[in-house]
Amino acid sequence: MMQKEAALRSPNAAHMPATGLTGARTGLRVDCGLKKSMASERIPADIAQCVVIALWLLRQVEASVARGAELEKRSGVRGKYQADAFMKNRDNIQYAWRILATFRKSGAHGGIEVEAVIRELGGEPDLTPTPEAAAWLPPEIQRSMRSKGRCE
Repeated sequence: MMQKEAALRSPNAAHMPATGLTGARTGLRVDCGLKKSMASERIPADIAQCVVIALWLLRQVEASVARGAELEKRSGVRGKYQADAFMKNRDNIQYAWRILATFRKSGAHGGIEVEAVIRELGGEPDLTPTPEAAAWLPPEIQRSMRSKGRCE
């Protein structure tokens, strides 16, 4: 159990969204917008909170990459600022992917429609780097992004 809890701790917990569920340890309030549907009715509140935070982190990364792409349009440099956004956020990306991987694995064993729940929460953003951004990323980061953090 301790390993699971450690895997779900965020490197940036102080910067998490204020949301409707309250974490027992963190006091973090998570209003995940998860309506109790057929897909989500069996998910404990603390698990839903972790999934909401993971998706929120990935959306923050997606927004950072989009800002980098905008800056590239103005500066004429292709891919560098997007790659910088991926590099600066790689810990959050890996953390969020670990949470989602744990949720997918545990939820599937528990009979939860995992992908339906993730869709209900707005879906998982596609963080595939553009070819221009990938050219600026080190090979190990490119492999990690392709495999969503799983060891190849």
